[in-house]
Parts: sequence; C-alpha cells; structure tokens
Amino acid sequence: MRVNRAIISIAATLPLFLATAALADRDVFSGPWAGVCGDDVQCTADFKRVAEGYEMKVRVSDGMDDKETVCEFNALMKPVAFDVLVGDLDGDQVRVAHLQTQDVVISGLPTDECSGAVVNGSYRQFFDE
Repeated sequence: MRVNRAIISIAATLPLFLATAALADRDVFSGPWAGVCGDDVQCTADFKRVAEGYEMKVRVSDGMDDKETVCEFNALMKPVAFDVLVGDLDGDQVRVAHLQTQDVVISGLPTDECSGAVVNGSYRQFFDE
C-alpha cells in the first residue's frame, strides 16, 4: 500500500513541477508592444533578451508617419521576478510589470522629454502581418 501512495503523490505533483518549469521558460516580455500615448503620436516598446536581463526600447513616433521618431528611451532592465523588470534611465528607476491581462505596464519614464506623449502606462502586444 505504501508504494501506491508514493506513486500517487508523485503523479499528483508532477503536473505542478512541469507547469512551473514551462512558465519559467516562457518569455512574457516578447513583443512588440503598442501603447496609447497621445492623439498625434504612437508608442511602441520592445524588449530584447540579453545576458544581464533585457534591453528595453520605448519609441514615440509621429502619428501619421511611424518612420519619424519624436523621442526614444533605451534602458537595461533586470528581472526581479519572472514578470517584473527594473532598470535605471538617467538616474530614474524604470519599472515594467507583465499583468494577467497580458499587457505590460511601464512606469518611471521621464514625462517631459516627449512633446507631451504619455509614455508611462499600459502597452498591449501586437503582431505585424
């Protein structure tokens, strides 16, 4: 009877271990991401995995011509949890959190450098076709 309990215990906990391993391997920051940052501009965020964590690039471009960059922020982000990144941008702490809604929320970016664009806030993943 003891063998059966051991087998049942292993069988019951195995899916939990596999789910945890799969979640750790999943990159929740793969993108690209788009944010609603103003009427005359468009915002995108990209996260590139590097050895130290992620390189985050937030780009604000003209609302009519996405090739025309209004401003750009680049920061090295380090994971503090599998769904939270923290970095430094010119002495200011920048934070990124991946939410259960599948959005990422960026906070801590300077607000006075982008012609009034609201760069802090929620970004939603999008796919170019």
